[in-house]
Amino acid sequence: MKYLLVIFLVSVFANVCLSQQLGTKAENSLKQARFIDLYKMQRNTHDCLDSKDPPIIDNNKVDSCFHKVKALSVAEINTLREILLNKDCYQKADLDCFASDFGLIIFDEKHIITGYTTFSLVCNNLYMSDTNKMLTITDKAKRRLRKIFR
Repeated sequence: MKYLLVIFLVSVFANVCLSQQLGTKAENSLKQARFIDLYKMQRNTHDCLDSKDPPIIDNNKVDSCFHKVKALSVAEINTLREILLNKDCYQKADLDCFASDFGLIIFDEKHIITGYTTFSLVCNNLYMSDTNKMLTITDKAKRRLRKIFR
């Protein structure tokens, strides 16, 4: 009986530690997104050389280290949703690494910001504003995101 209890507890603990997903607020923000703008971190500017990976939104405005690349198409938004809302696109957390390289700003139909995300594709991590936590994505998810981000 003790062995079954130990196996059960290990299984529950492993599932809690390994399974990552967005919170409800972040999921709703993505599901209701009408427009999403893609930004790239520019570390080679004077103000950003020594920057400590800022969030894309700072004091209610886009951080000066990020520069808009493009507005995502409807197809790209749908692919992004498919990736980020899929729990299989996340893996065991690796929180020791984060170097911002991309950011997304999510808007509703009235062009009001409903959320933002900062990505570190070098480290396979992302930070969702709505959850205030870092998540680690799989290599497959990263490859799919790179197609959107080019």
